Amino acid sequence: MSHLDQINPSTLGTSTNADSPLLNARDVDRLHEMKRRQRYVEYVGLSAMQGFLAAGLLHATNLTASFGAMPLVFGAAWLLAQMREKRRTLGQHDTKRLMGDTIESFSIAAMMALLVIGSRWFTVGVGIAMTYLSMAILAYFLGSFIGEMWWASRVFPRYDLKHKVNYVINLNRSVIFPYNLRYLRSILRDTSSKTASFKRPPFRDGSGSSSS
Repeated sequence: MSHLDQINPSTLGTSTNADSPLLNARDVDRLHEMKRRQRYVEYVGLSAMQGFLAAGLLHATNLTASFGAMPLVFGAAWLLAQMREKRRTLGQHDTKRLMGDTIESFSIAAMMALLVIGSRWFTVGVGIAMTYLSMAILAYFLGSFIGEMWWASRVFPRYDLKHKVNYVINLNRSVIFPYNLRYLRSILRDTSSKTASFKRPPFRDGSGSSSS
């Protein structure tokens, strides 16, 4: 196991000094590159599989009009990627970042649900609806992939070490499995500590508990 794999995210969050023996700017850049490399490989695999599926559906339905929707979905995915990457420079438990990720996930799911419901409402054939959906997903993968590549090469180097550390902590190594166990445990541990520190207000008798 390499030195970078042994870095604890909680240590990263507290070691924001470039002179720290546990972390420096070079380590952050290398860890960022390691995570990015895996994400890029998964993006290529997902895009390739989705491309084969879309090509098969186009061959079966001969619906070339679905290409018209691809630039719109690609542009939306690219913009969402820029916003998502910027949110990752915030703190791990920052409310604005968590709310933004939640709203984005629910919005994408709602759009897909509306597409399916709308196709059924307007009696669109299953093959045509699946073709549009497949092309839209392919455009979303490509837009997110290229958006992340552009942000990593053009915007990420401009940030200071503190924001780079936040970004590396919030950046998941995998696209397919976006939440790792260590990240979930850190959130649960932080939530538990806040809950334990909460004290109920005392009752009128000052005892802090109700009397029977």
